[in-house]
Amino acid sequence: MIKPVALLFPALVLVALSLPASEVILKRKAKELSRQNANRPIEPPPQSAARPAAPAAQPGQPVSRPPARQTNPAQAQNVQKLVADLAIIKSKSQVTAEQKQKLAQDLQACAQGATKPSQQSVNKLANDIASAMTDKKLSTQEQAQLAKDIATVLNSANISQAETLAVIVSAQTILKSSGVTQQDAQTIVTDLRAIAAEVQKTPGGGSR
Repeated sequence: MIKPVALLFPALVLVALSLPASEVILKRKAKELSRQNANRPIEPPPQSAARPAAPAAQPGQPVSRPPARQTNPAQAQNVQKLVADLAIIKSKSQVTAEQKQKLAQDLQACAQGATKPSQQSVNKLANDIASAMTDKKLSTQEQAQLAKDIATVLNSANISQAETLAVIVSAQTILKSSGVTQQDAQTIVTDLRAIAAEVQKTPGGGSR
């Protein structure tokens, strides 16, 4: 029994001596891997292409208006008459009854659609425009645009309510920029809305 034990003891000693050597080798390899990783350049993650920022609205920029519609020569002449009426009214401190009547006639002439606004609605619009726009600052370009906006509302039977609203907002913006009071501008807007409701009314009694 002594001989086997004597033979086993040297083997155990050899195993014990070999363990520290293996541990040293493992530690050395770990340090080498750590050093290689530290020296390896770090690649940045791929970046998505930056989207260009939307341009910010600048103060004083003109309000975007609905796209202009093509008009026939006769309607273009009617709009020019309306522009001339607005030019006379804005330069006067007081508008005569004849000038109001002329404005109402030219407004009615601009209504070329199959469904036309009532004469009563047109007369009210003419009186409110004449009362609000006397002695006001309105450029030639603004006069032309306002006349086009009004003519569009008078012929709004075949356009959407959204487009009609955009035209009315355009007219309101011009009125305010010319010095018309908030109350007077709102009165004219109400007139335009009422006219649009008249001409956009379907045969069944509803609106488009």
